[in-house]
Amino acid sequence: MRPNIRKNFSALSCLHSFKEIPLPSIIKCFKNIKNYYPIVLGLTCHWYDVKTCKYKRNLMSRLLVFSINLGGMILIIIILADYMKEFKHSPNVHPLMKFVTSTNFQIRIILVAFTLGHILQHDAPIAKLKMQLEALEQRCQTIIKPSLKTQVRFKRLYYLKCFLVSYIYMAIFGVGLVALPNDIDLRKILVVIVYGNTMSQWCMILFQYFQLLWKICCLLYQMEEYLSDVAKGYDDTCRNHTSEKQACTKLSWLLVTHSQLCRLLQELERNFKWQLLISRWANITTNSITLYFAFAFHKTLYDSVGILYSGGLTYLMLICDLYLNDYLCDMTAQSFDDLEMALKVFNNINYQGKMLDQECEEFSFYVCNQKLNLTLAGALNLNRQSWFSMMSALVMNAIVLIQSHLRTSFDE
Repeated sequence: MRPNIRKNFSALSCLHSFKEIPLPSIIKCFKNIKNYYPIVLGLTCHWYDVKTCKYKRNLMSRLLVFSINLGGMILIIIILADYMKEFKHSPNVHPLMKFVTSTNFQIRIILVAFTLGHILQHDAPIAKLKMQLEALEQRCQTIIKPSLKTQVRFKRLYYLKCFLVSYIYMAIFGVGLVALPNDIDLRKILVVIVYGNTMSQWCMILFQYFQLLWKICCLLYQMEEYLSDVAKGYDDTCRNHTSEKQACTKLSWLLVTHSQLCRLLQELERNFKWQLLISRWANITTNSITLYFAFAFHKTLYDSVGILYSGGLTYLMLICDLYLNDYLCDMTAQSFDDLEMALKVFNNINYQGKMLDQECEEFSFYVCNQKLNLTLAGALNLNRQSWFSMMSALVMNAIVLIQSHLRTSFDE
């Protein structure tokens, strides 16, 4: 009885000591996990130092990220090569399926390798971009007070993105559990963790892109609201030289801040454009192959309702995840049109001086020029129309594969 009493007493004492931990300490612990978790995933070698409000890295974090990514890539190549070897030697497999499966594995390896190169090459510029964007965001918060409607709109979009990424991340781990051998041991668990982490890195990189673009787009809409408030406030007040000078000062600050934000948007596009291109190309190809396999093995899928449900839901989540990226880019481009509409409000005001009129005209020319430069740089090219084009290309590729499969089956 005494050992049991001691065990119960120790458990109660541990529980009591856990309850005595203050809530700020628990929150601080979770924040530290949040800061260091991307390093464990191999996404970056930088962590955010709360005391200095800067991103830092050292030799240990660099070696850790390089080792995680290199080991994961080698493991992916070994696993996919083994499955491809077994698949090729299967006698009852359609020749087109062998070719498509080999292509699918090669594309996945290319995506993993390109993501590794992106992390090693663009990690430092992206960390610098995060610091600059955070400093600009803090500077804007001292002057601009965003409306509740804008905050709710962007928060809903961000929470939806977090849900989609979390589901895709867990689904990739689920695929690793199904694809790897059936014996459950510590080695298999470690292999599944490395496999899921490496195969989901492209998704986490796109989420990193979404986070930065989300902050930029949110600030752009806040600036548009601020400009509308300036126009409304100037129209409601007694217009004199003092009020006109105050409005010009606000417009001048807004123009400088907006130009800095557009420069960060160009930096974001420069660091992520090739990763976006490869990720979209790989998703179009692999998802087309997935649709082809769903047609070829439709009887087997219908026999397993769980596989059909989970596979279809995961495919839908992937499509929605890609749509959110293009939708946010579309919102970013729309913010420039809204800014032009806000500037036109000043045209309905009878000025007593030409200083504000000249400031608005310069601002209007700047917005048109900046929008053209960003479009030529590719920062505003992704939109909902490009998403529909990507989906049509995906369906067309799947139809071509299905028709080729049916034709060769009939010939045999």
